[in-house]
Amino acid sequence: MVKLKQRKHLELNMPETIVFLANVVQNASEAIQTALGWVNLFMGVTFEPVFQINEDFYDKSIDPQTIVAKIQLFDRGIIGKTDIRDTLRKAGEIEREDEEIDAEAEDQDPIDVQ
Repeated sequence: MVKLKQRKHLELNMPETIVFLANVVQNASEAIQTALGWVNLFMGVTFEPVFQINEDFYDKSIDPQTIVAKIQLFDRGIIGKTDIRDTLRKAGEIEREDEEIDAEAEDQDPIDVQ
């Protein structure tokens, strides 16, 4: 029997934890694929089964400090508006395309806040 060290608090944002979990998922995925292949042979099925293991090991939400930092980089001309929007898209904060956002921003009166 193999004993694993248990941590009281597992920090999923630590790079080594992410690498470890990715390795576990890859190994499990390969094992499942092999097992399903054997099931196919046993049952005489010719199609390949499709499955997907969730690989979201951490919360994809974005913290306010990151948003502020991105805006500061934009203000200094280091990154563009698209970079900020891409970060927000990855976090699931916005879904619209840049053109749609720009068009809406042009139509809004900056003084009239509703």
